[in-house]
Amino acid sequence: MASEERDVKIIQWPENSARLEHEFKMEEPCPVAIHFLKPPAHVKIETSPKEPLHVDMKMGVSADDTIPVCLTLCEPICADSDYTVGLSILEKPLAAISIKGRTKLFNCDDEEPDELRCIDFTKLRPKQRIVEPYEYAGLTFTPLGDSLYTGLIGDPSGQTKLQFPPDGVRIEYPHPVSITDITVNNYADPVLTFTVYSYDVVLEQVDLEVNNEVKTLNIINDDITAVEIKGGQNESSIIEICYYPFY
Repeated sequence: MASEERDVKIIQWPENSARLEHEFKMEEPCPVAIHFLKPPAHVKIETSPKEPLHVDMKMGVSADDTIPVCLTLCEPICADSDYTVGLSILEKPLAAISIKGRTKLFNCDDEEPDELRCIDFTKLRPKQRIVEPYEYAGLTFTPLGDSLYTGLIGDPSGQTKLQFPPDGVRIEYPHPVSITDITVNNYADPVLTFTVYSYDVVLEQVDLEVNNEVKTLNIINDDITAVEIKGGQNESSIIEICYYPFY
C-alpha cells in the first residue's frame, strides 16, 4: 500500500474510564510501562469531508518499523494511582509503602501561548448589586463579605467596572491557568492584598500598593484556579482580567 500522510482526529472516546497498569522490571532501575488492559478501547475516527476516511471495524496491523503517532490534547487527561509497594527480607514482610496521586497529561507545546483572553465589564450596566456567586464571561465572581457592585468609580472614566468591598472578592477561573493579569483601581486604603489559590492551597500572597491610580498585577504560577482581592475601603474596582486559556 502506498505510504501517505493524513491528519485525523478522534471524535468519540469510550464511555467508561480506561484502566491503567504499572509494570516494573526486576534488578533494573524502575522504568514504568503503562498500557490499557483488555479489551482494547473502541475509538471511532474520521477526517474532514474533503479527505474522507472512515474506520469502524476490527483490524490487525503490523509494520516492520515503528509508526510515529502524535496526539494533541485539547484538555488535560488525568491518571489516578493508588497502589502499595511491599518490602520483604528473608521472605518476611518488612514494610509497605502506599502510593496515591494523580498524573496530569497536558498539551506540551514548546511555543508560548498565543491566545490571550481578556474580559472587562463594559457590557454591564452600572449600579447592579451582586450578592451571590456571579458567572460572567467564563469567570465566577463571589463576594467575600458585602455585595459587589458594577460602577463607574475612577479611571478609566465612564467605563463600567466591578467594585468590591474591603472584605474582598474571589475570582475563579474556568480551568487551571499559569498566567493571569488583573487590572484594578483604588482610591482609599492604598494596599490591596491578592491571594492566589490552586484549589484549596495558597500559592502566594501579594500586597500591591495602588494609590489613586490604575495598576496591573501579573501573576505567574502553576495551576492557578482562583484569586482573592481584599482591601480598598469600598473605593476599589476590577477593570480587566486577562489569562491564557491553556499554558
